[in-house]
Amino acid sequence: LKAQATIIRTYVYVVAKKKKSNSLTAEDIGLQYKSLDTAKISWGEENKDDYEKKLLKAIEDTKNMVITYNSDLIIPLFHPVSIGMTRSSKQAIGEDIPYLVSVESKGDVQSTDYMKISTIPKATVLEQLKKAYPDCNISEDSLVENIVIDKRDEDGYIKTIQIGDETITGEEFANFFGLNSTNFYFETYEDSIRFICKGKGHGLGLSQYGANFKALQGYNYDEILEYYFTQTQVEEYIE
Repeated sequence: LKAQATIIRTYVYVVAKKKKSNSLTAEDIGLQYKSLDTAKISWGEENKDDYEKKLLKAIEDTKNMVITYNSDLIIPLFHPVSIGMTRSSKQAIGEDIPYLVSVESKGDVQSTDYMKISTIPKATVLEQLKKAYPDCNISEDSLVENIVIDKRDEDGYIKTIQIGDETITGEEFANFFGLNSTNFYFETYEDSIRFICKGKGHGLGLSQYGANFKALQGYNYDEILEYYFTQTQVEEYIE
């Protein structure tokens, strides 16, 4: 919780500097979130007060602390579950960012989202693809043959995938079928296509599951952050 609080605070300051404003909305930050009232409903009556106190304590205990690289605020990317290793920015976006390199995150293999299998009827896959890409020129008989992984990075994440005559990004395809990440392969299973997907999210930066695993092992929040964001420092923000 302390690591996540520090990540969000760093994001807030990055956006504030970019917008040159100290008055920001949640939408300005651009991260998915739940309102406190909504979160309390999902936590349940027994836990809501205790969980709220823990969150507020994490925020207070990390007051003014941010993540920096060479004294500059970083863009602290994070994702739910890695594939046992986080992803490097060089592989993911073609840009070599020193604090976004691949590191081990072995605890993630224990997550239920480490590997997820989604089975979708071929007819459904075809219907949805034709609806989105009417000129893709595919049929149910040649469906599997006409879904071709065009390019993967070294970590196994799909960059581009061909749907008949159309070429789309791996992220677009994964979002389209509700897959956890772009690190997947697929196979025919009776009248369906089975997608075997590893990890959850883009794989860059801090793994939330891996960070929690390290916390349970006794690592402090700053040690966790400085591990996942290589060559960074957790320090007090002075404007």
